[in-house]
Amino acid sequence: GAVRGLLGHAPTADDARFDPAQQLPLDVPVWCVHAQGDANVPFSQSVEYVERATAAGAQAELVEVEGDHFTVIDPASTAWARQVEILDGID
Repeated sequence: GAVRGLLGHAPTADDARFDPAQQLPLDVPVWCVHAQGDANVPFSQSVEYVERATAAGAQAELVEVEGDHFTVIDPASTAWARQVEILDGID
């Protein structure tokens, strides 16, 4: 339901430009920060994206963190700290 909610309609081929997997390779580095305990978004989705991105020549990395779906937006979590560390390291 999240995609439908974002687009305002069921996804169609006309919406491909909004699908990051269909934009590969990106010309910017990508870090997929994902918690194994995420019950909303399968961990395999990030694994597959990183595999497809690197196969297409992009710079992509999977960063596994502890927690659940919302851990990455919790400023008190170690996942948040890891994201800040990644962003601080970008030139």
